[in-house]
Amino acid sequence: ADKVLVMLLEEWQRRTERNVAQLKALFRAGDMDYDGLLTYDEFLSVVRHADSLRSEREIVRMYREALQLSEDGETIDVESFVAVAREHGLSSWKIDYRISGLAQCSTPPSDATGERYNESMFSMLEGVLSSTEDLDDQIKTLKEKVGPDHEQARRVINQYNFFLQKLKDRDDGDGTWLAYRVLIGEIRASLIRYRGGIKKMVTL
Repeated sequence: ADKVLVMLLEEWQRRTERNVAQLKALFRAGDMDYDGLLTYDEFLSVVRHADSLRSEREIVRMYREALQLSEDGETIDVESFVAVAREHGLSSWKIDYRISGLAQCSTPPSDATGERYNESMFSMLEGVLSSTEDLDDQIKTLKEKVGPDHEQARRVINQYNFFLQKLKDRDDGDGTWLAYRVLIGEIRASLIRYRGGIKKMVTL
């Protein structure tokens, strides 16, 4: 019985550590100015990616709780983000590596670690990018629908530039993958909201 309990505790610890690591990657995917903090808009984007059904009212409550947990009470750091995310039902959240219709590049090797894992993630991303509609075309469509100076267009462009920089840096596989998924989600939601439609957007 003791051995079974130890095994269960070890498995629980592994799952907790994996969840915390992936929530930290989600945080990095939202930290567009690399200051180690999340603004409300950044917080909103990553929480919506993790749980698209969560209402903005719930997200506002999470944001306020995260502020209370942070060191200065005014900004959200990674530790307060992870604590609030786990408290609000994301304690079992995992990064989704699946892409509808692109099973051949849908998951990194399970035995890859460290630098090899990072490289496998970027290879997977490059495969996805080469198999889907050009992001530039999607952003161009959005700008045509709402105007290049529209707040939503500027936000998506900033996210796009952030993703490109992470893709260029090639030092954060999971964070870059999530930055891509957050970006795609924002483009998709914006085109629907402004009646732009979607051509061959990746199904998230």
